[in-house]
Amino acid sequence: MSDLSSRDLPPPNTPAPQITLSLLALFWLPLALMWVLMGVEQPALNGVMARLPDATRSLAAFEVAFGIDLVIDSPIIQILSAATALVRGPRSYRQMLRFMHILAAVLTLTHFLISRPVVFGFVTRNILGVPEDVIVPAQQAFTILMPFAALVGYRRLWQGSLIQLGKTGVVANTMVVRLVVTLGVLMLGIALVNAGVPGVRGSAVGAWALSSGVFAGAVASWWYYHRAQRAARTVPPVDDPTRSFPALLKFYVPLSLTSIMALISRPILAFGIARSVQPLESLATWPVINSLLFLFTSIALSYQEAVVAKARDTRANVVQLAVLWIGSALSRPE
Repeated sequence: MSDLSSRDLPPPNTPAPQITLSLLALFWLPLALMWVLMGVEQPALNGVMARLPDATRSLAAFEVAFGIDLVIDSPIIQILSAATALVRGPRSYRQMLRFMHILAAVLTLTHFLISRPVVFGFVTRNILGVPEDVIVPAQQAFTILMPFAALVGYRRLWQGSLIQLGKTGVVANTMVVRLVVTLGVLMLGIALVNAGVPGVRGSAVGAWALSSGVFAGAVASWWYYHRAQRAARTVPPVDDPTRSFPALLKFYVPLSLTSIMALISRPILAFGIARSVQPLESLATWPVINSLLFLFTSIALSYQEAVVAKARDTRANVVQLAVLWIGSALSRPE
């Protein structure tokens, strides 16, 4: 995939004029593709788990495990937007990387503590009230997802830094790498089941595939960013400010609260579904519906990064961003 966005854009560290609609579209479309590819991943996971033995329990267990995991991950989701807004050169990048190290350590430790059988059992059994036969496979999947938060955070840090450099095309490439690895691990899981390997649960296969894909995406993002950053060293940054740690927290905490409030709804829904009619079947059905909803809303979610990257250049870009979004939202197929 070629880097469409960087052909005609000015260097990222020079004062930017008003961007045209065509250049803005070229900047945004790879970001939209990135989110669409991420949206494809969940239906693929559900489709494979649905074809493995004990599909209903596997889907239910994965929904419980992934829902709790997303709450832990939620403070780190907005690292992409923060990096897009704040990374202007080597100094600000190193500051964001140190901040990311702290977040990764805290969230990974939190995940480890919750993954302990006693704690996880208390959360799922006494708080969420999920069916008893879902708890063990959900705990197994949740444990496999332990590095997920850190990997997502580092990937989004490097992707945000790439966006700031104008390299949105290669950001989409990182998601292609992630999706290919995820699908590869899913196919390996199917092969293991077909070979009669005992103890291969669909929920564990889904967790391994998701973790492997995120790891591959993080490695690809790191590689693309450092390659782009080496090329950008020939143009010294005009302005590369850093912030004090309290100022960085003041900027980031309100931003992260938007993700926390959005993602905490998933275990809340699991709490209600677990107390409804046919809880096991309902918990297994909900991730299928939710993944399809995410697929159709992914393009809208991608627009945030374009706004963060381009609205600050000049006030005129805000109008262009609004025109592009309204035009794309109102467009209809012929």
